[in-house]
Amino acid sequence: MGSAHPWTGIGLGNVPLQYQVYRPVWAGRESEFIYQLHSTPAQLLAELGIWGVLIPSLLTVGLIWQLIRSLMNRDLVTAKGNSVDLNTVKIIIWTLTSALIAYGVTSWTDYQLNNVCISGIIIIYFACLLQLYSADPVIPKPSRFARPVFLAGLAFLLAIAVWLFPILRAWQLSEVAFRALAAEKVPAFTQYLTQAENLAPWEAYYPTQLGWNLGNIALTTADPGEREELINRAIAALERSIEASPHQEFTHNNLGWLALGQDPLQASQSFASASQLVPAKRGVFYGLGLSLLVQQKLDLAIKAFSLECLRDPLFITNPLWRNPNFAPLYPPLMAKIQSTLGQLRQDHDDDGDYQKLLGQIQGGIHWWLGQFSQAEAELNQFGDRQAQAVVGLSKNPTQLGEYLPALGNVAIQVVQAWQNPAQARELINQAWLQVNGTPMPEPLLQQTLGSLQQAPDFYTWLTDYAPILQYRRQRLGFGVNSRHIDGPNPSDFYQVTENLPLVTWFPFMLPSPILAPALDNALQPLRLELWQAIAKD
Repeated sequence: MGSAHPWTGIGLGNVPLQYQVYRPVWAGRESEFIYQLHSTPAQLLAELGIWGVLIPSLLTVGLIWQLIRSLMNRDLVTAKGNSVDLNTVKIIIWTLTSALIAYGVTSWTDYQLNNVCISGIIIIYFACLLQLYSADPVIPKPSRFARPVFLAGLAFLLAIAVWLFPILRAWQLSEVAFRALAAEKVPAFTQYLTQAENLAPWEAYYPTQLGWNLGNIALTTADPGEREELINRAIAALERSIEASPHQEFTHNNLGWLALGQDPLQASQSFASASQLVPAKRGVFYGLGLSLLVQQKLDLAIKAFSLECLRDPLFITNPLWRNPNFAPLYPPLMAKIQSTLGQLRQDHDDDGDYQKLLGQIQGGIHWWLGQFSQAEAELNQFGDRQAQAVVGLSKNPTQLGEYLPALGNVAIQVVQAWQNPAQARELINQAWLQVNGTPMPEPLLQQTLGSLQQAPDFYTWLTDYAPILQYRRQRLGFGVNSRHIDGPNPSDFYQVTENLPLVTWFPFMLPSPILAPALDNALQPLRLELWQAIAKD
């Protein structure tokens, strides 16, 4: 942001609003929000340009010069008829200087404007105390500019108070709205949050929370008419949010899921916008493909699904592909993935780490499809010992014990649960606990144990009998990055379904790294091609 606008920056307060536009493609799923860069000198550079660096630098030089002058000046405190201990005054100066240095160092990682106000008031207090340090101080004659400066400052503060009133009133109304929501008083919640939005229409937080919560309520509403009305109101609120802040992946993404059943074309446009902001976001290209499929654009849908699977290879194991509506798409989808993967490997054959990742993905795909010889060829060259062991025990199910030493502790427990049905409950629960930090929910545990009993062999359990994990991904930090912490933390409307054993205990079979710069850079031209095709269609 700073390099794109070196002289002016993008404007105060615009970093959280514009962050995802400037966020590089190679960032993958890291730093989707501003997080680490918030309230740092990097944000000053982004919002003010070179002045965000120059002004603090000049102030720092001025403070150092003032410190030197103060330490060299022997008339630090003027008093009638007595002198003040110069060492005592220097101690106070060094104390203030040390505090300022400590504050400055802290500000490199997290400055806050309220800290500037607080520290400024403390400086004024200390200045007054130093001036009145003597028992008989001399009150200097005020400058002729003192009164005009005071009045101007007072007028400035009054103007700020008038400007802040609607902002703070909107904040208060939103707090009342969220209390009403907690009490399940939806009409009151809608009324108060709409009033907050009207008072501060430039803040996207209020329509976003209104739209998301109405949509979330619609998902659990049994009455079709009421549900449709709630969805329409939610869509309208999210559209207003986009008008206020058009570069938020979360808003575009969830608007797409709401619009999917009402206006597939609008859903495609929303998913395309979301995928352009955070291309590696899991589920966004799946949503895009789904909206294209509803419009009977099969070729474009296959391309979108393939991009989802190439960035998140575990998606090929998703139980949804067994659905009768999706099963016919699976063979052409896998063919598209295989051909694209081969082309990607040819185009970048000089990058060792990149080739290793693609080799692991290719080997995992062969294993998933039951092509064990091809899987061994790839994974013996590019895979780790665990992946090689899983291929071995899949190919030779009667020799499970031979491959156990190469597996990690969690994977060993799962294999042992298959071998020892009497201890399966304890072993599966321990394996889940090590990964998630909490005991496995009883319904999920029963589903897992039942699938273990039904499957004829371990490989078939992983591929055909695997229990299904369902959840919705939460957006952690949503409130903090929006500078509001009153409302609920939202989650995506997309209901995730996953192959539980592979995603939880054997993710190394189809690696989906959070950060894969070479892969994301290689996939970006394919994404651009798809976006352009959608725009033309």
